[in-house]
Amino acid sequence: IHAIALSTNTILTTYTLPYTVNEIGISNDGNNAYVANTDQSTTTVITLIDRNTNTIGPDIQVAAAGGLSSAHIAMKPDGTALYVLLSDFGIVVPVDLLTNTAGVAIPVAASGQAANMFITPDGSRAYVSRIAPAGELIPIDIATNTVLPSIPLTFQPFGANTTPNGATAYITAAFADQVVPFNLTALTEGTPISTGVSTLPITIAITPDGTKAYVADAGAGTNCVTPIDLTTNTA
Repeated sequence: IHAIALSTNTILTTYTLPYTVNEIGISNDGNNAYVANTDQSTTTVITLIDRNTNTIGPDIQVAAAGGLSSAHIAMKPDGTALYVLLSDFGIVVPVDLLTNTAGVAIPVAASGQAANMFITPDGSRAYVSRIAPAGELIPIDIATNTVLPSIPLTFQPFGANTTPNGATAYITAAFADQVVPFNLTALTEGTPISTGVSTLPITIAITPDGTKAYVADAGAGTNCVTPIDLTTNTA
């Protein structure tokens, strides 16, 4: 894991973990990183990296022994919890960051159907993108950790994130060079934005001021990041 200074785009520190790293979540105060890993033989864990002391650990087990899965992290805005989507099991596991313990798993889809997730800025909802058998967003009520009725989409969603005001989600369309704006109040799709790159935009990050998005594409021969101007919805 590399810690990078954004002001200079230089590597500050490198952390070595005995795992296969899936995804990283950063606490709101910037002090802690939470790394979703599989140790290639036994389990899926979340590893804490303390940026103040540059120490690694402890590990938080989120899947039973023998339970390996690709994992995606969404942080609760108040910093009290994170949610881990274990795609291979079709479950979301809440993790209490005050006690570093995993809670009761929330079933959301069949194995391999869920692709990614995000939490709204007010912390009231998590949304899981379901790529198969049909494209859907699956809402989770964070207060009760219960699944709400799914929202059908006209495309197969993969990566997803929301603007800082919580009004719009931007969802990458798997197997298309598109990012689709989605109004979280009206629950309607907007005009797709072509990335003009390839057919596998897998994840998306949005800047804190909500003016830009960055889309990672893993299509054959691309492996690139495409910026999108969210003030004009153009790549």
